Amino acid sequence: MNNLFICHSQAQLTLACGLSKVRFNNDNNELILHMDFDVKDEMRQRLRSVFNRVLYLQGVFPAENATYKAKLQYYPRGLKHAHNFLNDKYDRVFVVCDTVVLTQKIIQCVWKLNTQVEINYLEDGIITYYRDNDMTFGLDSSKRSLLLRKIIFKYIFGVGKFYNRDFIDGGGMKCIKNAYVLFPGLVREPYKSQRNLIGITSEEYYEGLKSLYSIKPMSIADNAIILVVDKLDRYKYSEEVRTALATYIQNQKAQGKTIYCKFHPREETHWEIFNSCHTLEKSIGIESIYLSLYERRNNILIAGIKSTGLMSAKMMGYPTVSLFKLCKEKNDNLLTFYSALNIPLVEAE
Repeated sequence: MNNLFICHSQAQLTLACGLSKVRFNNDNNELILHMDFDVKDEMRQRLRSVFNRVLYLQGVFPAENATYKAKLQYYPRGLKHAHNFLNDKYDRVFVVCDTVVLTQKIIQCVWKLNTQVEINYLEDGIITYYRDNDMTFGLDSSKRSLLLRKIIFKYIFGVGKFYNRDFIDGGGMKCIKNAYVLFPGLVREPYKSQRNLIGITSEEYYEGLKSLYSIKPMSIADNAIILVVDKLDRYKYSEEVRTALATYIQNQKAQGKTIYCKFHPREETHWEIFNSCHTLEKSIGIESIYLSLYERRNNILIAGIKSTGLMSAKMMGYPTVSLFKLCKEKNDNLLTFYSALNIPLVEAE
């Protein structure tokens, strides 16, 4: 069997590597990686050891590549590279960011090679379990812009039927029937009722981590706190978030705690409230740090707001807390999900 994984992030790569190493170990597994983060040489070497072939495409990192003007320049190049790369009939394709026009065009190319290809959605972190209902951006921000998006993608860019969707969220393309997820029993709507849910095992997850990252010595103090910081422009109430984080950092330092901040790989904003904290390398996935500190996991607290890093920390047995309630944001799906995972929420004093 021939499998193709189309990924954008390190969390997605972890799942792709795990499935390739365990469930599809006897298959031909290939990868197209949109470089939406800083891809180091070590990671390229590791990906070569997992996948039979790998194609790297320009992504939205650094920030200047996220503009519409930049995308119009490198998307055609990316599609040409993909055309040259796709030289076989694929039995399965795993896709994540299927709202991206380049990804839709690649799926269109894959389908032309084999109209019977099975198109699957690969979990995109915690958003499979909750959604910021009122946080939309760009062409997803209103009904009028969504109509404009449809006209541009479906007719001008020629995506055709591969633009058609059952729902707007990732994995909503009509051609997708299966969703591979870590917690099938906890996914939210519309995935719960509109997709066939296939569980990714803990063995596959850990094999993915070990395939993607190496264990490295880290100078982290005992009883430290690692603060996993979501991308700062994704908050509706950014000032509330700033205040909540500042208060939490101040209180924990007053108790003698050492705090390490792990920022999003694409983060380019800096808040002065983090100046008193140590900073961890942002280009690597937080799971790499968890793997390196695994033997000390009982003595390190992972704190965050709504980061995927909290979910993966809990999976690996780290004590975790969320500051979500301190930030004045509300989301019943997130609260239900955190409750199911036994992630405590810090309350205002």
